[in-house]
Amino acid sequence: MALYNKFIVTVCMAVLEWIRVTYNIDLGLDESTMTALVGAITSILVFAIPNKARD
Repeated sequence: MALYNKFIVTVCMAVLEWIRVTYNIDLGLDESTMTALVGAITSILVFAIPNKARD
């Protein structure tokens, strides 16, 4: 499971974004800003969380 850390982070962020859009959760930002923010957070998390090397 640790081999796919980056994939898991990406899927979790995509699911959170889908939930936000589906249930019209308003965070006080317009749609384009929110999309850019989620993309930036996803990119930062994918960069920060390393995959574990297979031994």
